[in-house]
Amino acid sequence: MPDLITDGDFSTAKNISGLRYSAPFAQYGISNLYVVEQDFVINESSFSPLAVDTAHPTLPGFFLATESAYQHVSVNNTVKWTRRYAQVPSSFSRPGGTYNFTYPVMINPAGAFVDTGSRLQPKTLTVPCRVLTEFIHTSDPDSISVIEAQRFVLALYPAIDATSPFGQPAVSDLTTFSVATSPSFTTYNAWIAGGIEFVAEASKITPNWMGNIHMRETTYIKAK
Repeated sequence: MPDLITDGDFSTAKNISGLRYSAPFAQYGISNLYVVEQDFVINESSFSPLAVDTAHPTLPGFFLATESAYQHVSVNNTVKWTRRYAQVPSSFSRPGGTYNFTYPVMINPAGAFVDTGSRLQPKTLTVPCRVLTEFIHTSDPDSISVIEAQRFVLALYPAIDATSPFGQPAVSDLTTFSVATSPSFTTYNAWIAGGIEFVAEASKITPNWMGNIHMRETTYIKAK
C-alpha cells in the first residue's frame, strides 16, 4: 500500500491506489478505456456512499457507476472500498454470428402468382447478422425506446399485417391486397438489390450497464 497523505483523522475519503482503467469491449477490437476504478479509505464512522452518477472530480465525462462494499483495515478503525466510474461509450457495430429468419412471400407487381419474379413461399434462411450496440445515459431506463422488428403491413393500415392468400407474410405493389404493402414489392426488391439491412427482432436493453449508463443492442440482417 502506498504512503497515505491524510488530514490526520481519516474523516474524508483518501485514495490509496492509482487509476485502474479497463476496456470493456476489447473482445470486439475496441480499445477505448471506458471504465476506471480506484481504491479509497476513510474512518468507518465517516463513510457515506456517493450518489450514482456523481461526476469524477478530475476525469471529465466519467460518472460513478458503483461502489464496492467496504472492508476493515488495521489502521485507526478505517475501511477500504473501491469506486468504479464509467464514461458513455460510443456506439459500435459487431458481427453477431448467424440468425434464422423467414423472409416474406414476394408477389410480382403484375399481380399473378405465376409471374416471373413472384416468390410464392416464404424463404427461411440462416444468414449473417450485425449487432448495433448503443448507449443511453439517463436515470430513467424505462424511457429508452425499443427498436421494433421489421413488419410487413398494409401501407394505409400499418397496424394490419400483410399476408399472402395462404396466410404468410408478404410484400406486393398492386391488386393482391386492397392497398399496397409497406414495404412494397418494389421497395423490398430494391432492398435485396442494394444489400439493405432491416431489424430482425426487437432490440434488447441492458439497464444499468454501468450505473445510469444503459445499453441497447439491435440485430440487423440483409433483405433476401
